Amino acid sequence: MTVRGLAALAAIAMVTYPAAAQEVATPAENLDCAIWAANLAGSVEETSEDMAAFGMIMTWFIGLYEGQVGRDIDEPLAARARELTDADFEAIGERCLPRMAAFGNRLTVLGDKLQAAK
Repeated sequence: MTVRGLAALAAIAMVTYPAAAQEVATPAENLDCAIWAANLAGSVEETSEDMAAFGMIMTWFIGLYEGQVGRDIDEPLAARARELTDADFEAIGERCLPRMAAFGNRLTVLGDKLQAAK
């Protein structure tokens, strides 16, 4: 799947995936999702909303990983990124996309609550 296709799928997923209870992911899963989001952020136009969205999601996955393991993601991310193939990225995307969408839905609900509290 192309980056453009993944970006379109992500946009659709943000609207269509139900907001469900978030399953706890392993540090390895969060590491892979951070790499996936970083790859997508680096593959879209620098000024695009997609880049900002994937950058935010990458930061979220990095925070999840670092919170779980208690250390920087830098070295593990670089080592794991060297191991991944295009097929791996596609499989990782299929696992990370629903999590990204659920997080986006949570932020939308939060934004609505904050707006109503004004």
